[in-house]
Amino acid sequence: MNSKRGILGGIIATFVATVVILIILIIFVFASGIIKKVAGVDEGVRVFNEADVGIPNIFNYLPNYLRLAEVKVSARQGDSIEMAVREAGYVR
Repeated sequence: MNSKRGILGGIIATFVATVVILIILIIFVFASGIIKKVAGVDEGVRVFNEADVGIPNIFNYLPNYLRLAEVKVSARQGDSIEMAVREAGYVR
């Protein structure tokens, strides 16, 4: 049989947890509004394109990373670093 104190304690703990979560959410909403005002962001949602995010930089980086991986594999297979660099296509 459950005691009345245990049930009452559970209800109070649930109520307090709910209030704390609501306070955190309200603080988040107001803080985000203040940050938007300080940063000078226009109202509404901003849509980013690839240039804003930096995706073109990633596509430029990938071929160089592939060459670096080829140099690492060749060096681990016993080739000299200079030979591996030449075979990968790095220009000095």
